[in-house]
Amino acid sequence: MVLLVPDTSGINEIIDILLGGKSEERRQHDREREEEERRRHDREREEEERGRHDREREERKRRKQERKWREQHEQLKQQEEEVKRREEEYKRREAEIKRQHEEERRRQEAEFKRQHEELKRKEEERKKFEEEAEKYKSADHQKWTILKNDDSIKSLLREIRNKYPGTEMEKLRAEARD
Repeated sequence: MVLLVPDTSGINEIIDILLGGKSEERRQHDREREEEERRRHDREREEEERGRHDREREERKRRKQERKWREQHEQLKQQEEEVKRREEEYKRREAEIKRQHEEERRRQEAEFKRQHEELKRKEEERKKFEEEAEKYKSADHQKWTILKNDDSIKSLLREIRNKYPGTEMEKLRAEARD
C-alpha cells in the first residue's frame, strides 16, 4: 500500500524565504517529514521486496508442483506401458497354450483313430478266424458223422476200444483231438 502525501516542499520553501529562514520548529518538522518519507520509502521497498519474494516462492512452488506432476505423469505412462506389456505377454502365453492344447488334442484324436482302426482290424480278423474255425468244426463234425456211420469204421473203432480199454482210450482220444 502506497500513501500519497502531497508535496508541500515548495510551499515550505516559500514560507522559509518569506520568514527569513527556517525556524527550529520548521527544521524539526522537515526532519520528521524526511524521516517519515524515508520510512515510507523503506516500507514500500520492503513490501515490494516481500511481494517479489512471495512471487518467487509461488513460482518455485508452481515449478515444483509441475515437476511433481510430470514425474507422476511419467510414472503413470510407465505403469500403462508395463500393463500393456503384461497384457500382451499374457495374450501371447494364452495363445501358445491354446495352440499346444490344440496340437495335443489333434495328436490324441489321431492316436485314438489309429487305435480304433487297429481294434476294428483285429476284431475283423478275430471274426474271420472264428468263421473259419466254425467252418472247419462243422466240416469235421460232418465228416466224423459220416465216418462214424460207416460199418467198416465202426468195426475198427470197436477193435481199438477192445485193444485199449479205459484210460488208454481217453489218452488216444485226447491225442486225436490235439
